[in-house]
Amino acid sequence: SKVVKQGTEVTKDQVQTPSSQSTAPVQPPVIQSETQTPVFEPVVAPVSVLIPYPSRRDNERCRDQANEQIEKFYEIFKEMSFMISFTDALIGNKEKLSEMARTPINEHCSAVILNKLPR
Repeated sequence: SKVVKQGTEVTKDQVQTPSSQSTAPVQPPVIQSETQTPVFEPVVAPVSVLIPYPSRRDNERCRDQANEQIEKFYEIFKEMSFMISFTDALIGNKEKLSEMARTPINEHCSAVILNKLPR
């Protein structure tokens, strides 16, 4: 709240002196007194500016996030395609790997692998 000063107040009184018999009024010196009357003004909170189309801002955020995700995916994809081509170059005989994929084993080996006793 703010305090606002009002204007100055001037008082004049007529006083008769007992020593003189004249009836002429004698005016005392002018006394000026400043009075402060508190005037309360309401404190108004600052008004936030409303955006005319808030959905546009949200859409821009979503687009920015989607673009960041696309860039991350692209970086991962580039690294992965490098790894795939590198492993293809390392593996020369793919036919041997397919033969090794199905290796028959006897009951004893199967029991050891499965941690069971043979029948």
